[in-house]
This record gives sequence, C-alpha cells and structure tokens, in this order.
Amino acid sequence: MSEARWSLIGLSGFVVSGVRFIIAGIRAGDPLAIAGSAVWIAACAVWSIPLVRRSRADDASSEPGPPAGLRSREAGGSDRRDCA
Repeated sequence: MSEARWSLIGLSGFVVSGVRFIIAGIRAGDPLAIAGSAVWIAACAVWSIPLVRRSRADDASSEPGPPAGLRSREAGGSDRRDCA
C-alpha cells in the first residue's frame, strides 16, 4: 500500500474520534466541545483532499498496460521519431 493510503487510514481514525467527541458534547450539552469537534472534522477533511488525489493517482499509475510508445501508436497517433 502507498504512503497516501496509510495516511488516509490513520486520518479516518481522527475523523471517528471527532464524531465520538461530537456525540459526547451533545450528551453533555457542551457547545464548545461540539464546535471544537466540528472544526477538527473539517480540518481532517481538508487534510485528506491531497491524500485522496495522490492515492488515486498512485492507483492509476500502477495499472498494468502497454509501454507509452505502444499506447500512442494503438490510439492512431504517430511517433515524432517517425516524422524525420
């Protein structure tokens, strides 16, 4: 697994704890705990955006396929080396 994927797994633990703190704040009637936990979850969501993008890019680049030179010829493109 990639580093971005491991980071996302760890970050999901922070989100779960934030949700649990919101529930505890609601039960205790503590608006400061609720607001702080909501900010915590929002920050985790912002933090996860580049990790999700990197994880998806890693998944796409790890798919097996033909070498780059063969891809352009199969798609009907021409190689610049052939134009000489």
